[in-house]
Amino acid sequence: MLVGLGILALSGLLVRHAARTLGRDGVREALRPHATLVSARNLRLYLILGSIIAYVYVFVPHVDFALATAFFLAVFVFAFHLDREASVTRNLVLMAGLAVVVGAVLALVEAPARGPAVDLLTVAGIIAVAAVNARALVRQGLALKPWWTGLAVALLTPAVVCPVFRYGLLVPLPHEGLVIGSLDALRYALFR
Repeated sequence: MLVGLGILALSGLLVRHAARTLGRDGVREALRPHATLVSARNLRLYLILGSIIAYVYVFVPHVDFALATAFFLAVFVFAFHLDREASVTRNLVLMAGLAVVVGAVLALVEAPARGPAVDLLTVAGIIAVAAVNARALVRQGLALKPWWTGLAVALLTPAVVCPVFRYGLLVPLPHEGLVIGSLDALRYALFR
């Protein structure tokens, strides 16, 4: 209940900030449906919805939760924190591409071997997203400070949340693989 109320309060603050920033006409324009199904704005909407669906139905059930969350956060933080329209599309296409590859591995590889395979693919995806965004900023002659901030948020959030839930609150994570297995091994080695 507290988490829901917190999300509701923060959502209200975001709406208030958007209304102040855009003004009444800007809010009306943002909420106005477009006549065509294929536009730059709608493509971004489709990619955002597809990425959330891929995170929930492809990554979370099959990829180590810490890695899945780090990848998801990297895509969305870089897409929207770098504040370039091209970065939104580029990052969301990277998310969709990895979701397709992970989905193919899940469909084609036997169960025991696919766990480490999809975890390693997700690590490669995190590296690819970070590299592609750093390269784009360097090409544009922009500072890398927002990139470092985005990378820190994407990596530190699951690095804090996962151990707190797994070991502090004793909540099992949806899928425990490479990272959580390593944390388990380290915990057992230290506290035997």
